[in-house]
Amino acid sequence: MADHDKTVATDIVVSAYYRVHPDYRQAFIDAVTPEMAAAQQMPGCVFYAETFLSALSSVVRTVRILDRQGMRYDVARMHLDDPRGRIG
Repeated sequence: MADHDKTVATDIVVSAYYRVHPDYRQAFIDAVTPEMAAAQQMPGCVFYAETFLSALSSVVRTVRILDRQGMRYDVARMHLDDPRGRIG
């Protein structure tokens, strides 16, 4: 059973990548993991950017971030696709 309802429309998808200096990796993980887990308890959320940014702001001055990339996608239309009925 899926952990989410795929028939409920998605409005926003955010993809982010952070590369953290190895000396600061655990501090970064310790700061953001609880917020990410809390976001998963929110209806319709797997990850919630505002709580992540709040956690990130608590460590950004002390953690050496080597690279960060992010993209926000505003979903205009969603198609439910299940190929199981079309394959052999």
